[in-house]
Amino acid sequence: FWLKCVVDSCMSCSLTGGGRIQDEDRAVVSRVLQRIREAAESDFALDPRCLVARPVLDSFLQECWDAIALHGPGHDQDRAKNWDWSGVVWWRIKYSYKWQPFGLTWVDDKIEQISICEAACHCHPNTLFCPVVAQGHRASCNVDDMTDRVIAVLGSGKGVVVKPTHGSECLAVSVLDSNCSPDAVRASIVEALDAQAERSESWLQVSRPHGVIVMELYDSGPASCPMTVAPWKIPLELKVQTFFGKIIGATLRAYPWQVFVEYDGVPHRWRCGEFGFPQGSFRKHPPRSWRKKWGDMPDAIFDLLKQHLQSGWDFIARNSVRVADRAGLDELRLDWYLGDAGMGPRLGELTYIGGADVMVQPFQKHLCDCWVYGHMLRSHGVIDLQGRGAGLKEYWRRWREQHRRVVLAIASGHP
Repeated sequence: FWLKCVVDSCMSCSLTGGGRIQDEDRAVVSRVLQRIREAAESDFALDPRCLVARPVLDSFLQECWDAIALHGPGHDQDRAKNWDWSGVVWWRIKYSYKWQPFGLTWVDDKIEQISICEAACHCHPNTLFCPVVAQGHRASCNVDDMTDRVIAVLGSGKGVVVKPTHGSECLAVSVLDSNCSPDAVRASIVEALDAQAERSESWLQVSRPHGVIVMELYDSGPASCPMTVAPWKIPLELKVQTFFGKIIGATLRAYPWQVFVEYDGVPHRWRCGEFGFPQGSFRKHPPRSWRKKWGDMPDAIFDLLKQHLQSGWDFIARNSVRVADRAGLDELRLDWYLGDAGMGPRLGELTYIGGADVMVQPFQKHLCDCWVYGHMLRSHGVIDLQGRGAGLKEYWRRWREQHRRVVLAIASGHP
């Protein structure tokens, strides 16, 4: 039954009425599934702080075992349908409030991110991220001094972006230009300092001290992604996903369900349109607000994406892996900006435990399976699962063989 579930998941497209994956998409899906498993089986060493919460991991694996049992016919499917990557991430967000890994909070603090990532990538200041105009946590920053610095940069004709150092990237972000008054500059800084992260985010984001960072504005030029609402366009942003230290692929912020960039930097536009959301999300299409804001991806943007990846992928991939190695996390997403002729590719921010819905349907269950599989391989068989450890070990032996068959079936076109 597990093999049938995986094949059904990988061979269907929810937005085409359950139609089969197009031949042009088949090879991409096959390669990515193989890459995900290779990452789980790699010799990547996790940061010990990923493993200290053994009761949390054991508890999740216990729930995983129960979910596997629920895949069979005649059982309640309400829990089994959440057996996908989005279900894993939401579970981890919930348990992060019990785990509270203080040693990993730098991952979600935009000030600490910069210094640690620059050291990991051996980059000079202001060459990896966009140049910093002003920054500081609430306890140490001077709002008046920061306002003066921002006004001086705006006077030189450059734009800036003001955002909190805590919470997600979309929280209380302001884009300022030379037309902004000093009062507007100050108000945007205060708004960022006072912004409250939502409880739907992980503990790592919610727990950070409030702060603000002001950076020079990244301009993707013709590659900027158009919007139907203010600010009318955003930079071309590539979200690179690492999994146990390896890049498994990337999506675009504006069009995550329309384009996928493989781990070698080659972009692929899904032929069946959009693969849609994972089964557990209770949606068959992207949210209406998303479709209204972004619409379909223009052909010109896709062509420019290919050009910028040809020139910048080596830099992006090399430094993404370096940061992932430094972090030592089971998964980490790195958001990169593309298209600015003066700056080149620049790292925007890191995300740990989040953004699962941007992974299309064919990858959802494999990421979930391989995340559990990768942790089990690194636990050296000490997980007991209340006496079920031997059974789960046998399950994963069968799973590995079945995974190989699924990849071959997708590649050959005969599930």
